[in-house]
Amino acid sequence: MAMRLSNRERIKRRAMEFARAAEEKEVRPPRKSSPRAKRVVAPKRVKLVWKVFNEGFKEMACFPYSKEAEAKEKAAALAKRTGKAHFVNGVKVAMEESAVGQ
Repeated sequence: MAMRLSNRERIKRRAMEFARAAEEKEVRPPRKSSPRAKRVVAPKRVKLVWKVFNEGFKEMACFPYSKEAEAKEKAAALAKRTGKAHFVNGVKVAMEESAVGQ
């Protein structure tokens, strides 16, 4: 019949096994990871347009940047006709693909 090992003996035996395994194992230098190529994201092209809004921020009309005076006239006309406040706000919007190449 085999003798029962005490906890101290088991711990000692296990430590010796780990030490032997560590000696046998080759020590490899850590491998340098290659730098990843960063994705270059093309900046999104935007343009400024004038939008006429009502009190509830509902868009009523849209005008190109060069037509600011017309946008203000439209806001005044809508305010006079409806009796409610309308205002002009400059908004940046993404340019269409066809406009980008020109």
